[in-house]
Amino acid sequence: MLCDPSNRELFERYLAVCNEALMINKGRFPFRQILEGLGQHAPDRNSVQVLIVDDQPSEGFCIRYDKACQAVFASQVVNTVPQTKWKVTKSYLASVVGNPYEYINNPAKIDWEWLHSLHLRSGE
Repeated sequence: MLCDPSNRELFERYLAVCNEALMINKGRFPFRQILEGLGQHAPDRNSVQVLIVDDQPSEGFCIRYDKACQAVFASQVVNTVPQTKWKVTKSYLASVVGNPYEYINNPAKIDWEWLHSLHLRSGE
């Protein structure tokens, strides 16, 4: 797996926007139910492999939910548990990072597929 520092920084900034949107909306449907479900299971089981697909070759990270921090983090480490994969374009990440308050104020604009995948995996 490659580790392009610019991709890592972009992805970390994307997660910061998502975490702020989650924090603001943690009491609202469906975020409350998803976050409650995530918090009931071991963090090691809650990971989704992220592939940035418009880079050649593609970049990959894992997303994990930390119950204690109530936040999502990126990790270069891919654990041995079979993972769901979320393919995302670098241009989408750049759009979210470039207009964070547009996404924070309207979280429906964020592609939450990875969050739903984390939630579904937590019930396994």
